[in-house]
Amino acid sequence: MVRYATLLLVLLLASCSGTGREPVSDTDIPDIRQKQETRGCRLGPCDMFRDDAPDGDVTPDADVTPDAQDAADAAGEVDSIPVDAPDTLPDLPDVPPDLGPDVPDVVPDLPPVESATFRVNWLSLAEPQFCYPMENGCLPLQDEVNKLLAEAVATGELNVVGKFTPFLVDEPVTLTLGQGICNLGGVPGDTPPAGSCSFDPATTPATFENVVVQSSGQCSPGVPAPCFLTGESDFALQFSGVVLGLSNATAEARVTDWPPDGALTDGLIQGWLPEEIAKSVAVDIGLLPMPTLYDLLKQCPTQPEEVDGHLAWPVVLPFTAVQVEFVD
Repeated sequence: MVRYATLLLVLLLASCSGTGREPVSDTDIPDIRQKQETRGCRLGPCDMFRDDAPDGDVTPDADVTPDAQDAADAAGEVDSIPVDAPDTLPDLPDVPPDLGPDVPDVVPDLPPVESATFRVNWLSLAEPQFCYPMENGCLPLQDEVNKLLAEAVATGELNVVGKFTPFLVDEPVTLTLGQGICNLGGVPGDTPPAGSCSFDPATTPATFENVVVQSSGQCSPGVPAPCFLTGESDFALQFSGVVLGLSNATAEARVTDWPPDGALTDGLIQGWLPEEIAKSVAVDIGLLPMPTLYDLLKQCPTQPEEVDGHLAWPVVLPFTAVQVEFVD
């Protein structure tokens, strides 16, 4: 319960102050289908993860009018202007860690590799945008969700593992993606070895057949080769006691380093969270009765669409990954 103390405090303060996000009208809902061409993301906010996304100030350093600034410049004054602390959750890093040099121009001539396993070392939830329904609006929870995600990945509570069998370029291979058990620390002689992973036997990983690591072209807009893009499969992610079951899920990424020290960047796991699953999954955020995922989604800016005859929310999970040893 300690990890939810910050979130509970935010909720209590918001309920006392009567402030919150106003409900979103139909005119505010983005046209998801029309934005699929953006870097393979189903939603516009994924632009923030593009290498070529424009840098821009989200929050001005101070509220200074042009006239006031001109007067100060003319007088030669450079006094700083105090700025009140924003009444929001702290900002989170919105970019993945630096994994090394840029993608090589030429794909190396790799010998056949029996398998290559990668562990996700950075994961973020770009969509949907969770928020807690309040009397006067909806309290955003995205920052808190991504803080918990970052903590879970860093500590090994959450291990997403992908195994290519075999690892070849420009030839079809199989990618198995699922929940893992990893030994992130330890010392030489540990069993399993330090830095190794295996699939969690209590879960069923997704299997993607005929995946091709392309040496040329692009896998989707904004994701150039060398890269891969899977077909669709069901995929489940368990996090803080919540099982996030996705239908029609896909995975893609750029290969920026090669086995035996491989790395993946610009990764995306995308899928659909069915409404019936959202209504059945309770989320412990320190409040009773516990809200369901549906309660946290019904007022979010992203609205569900019909997928295979059922309403579902699009889910977008940017990631990076590094190669690890696989242990059966």
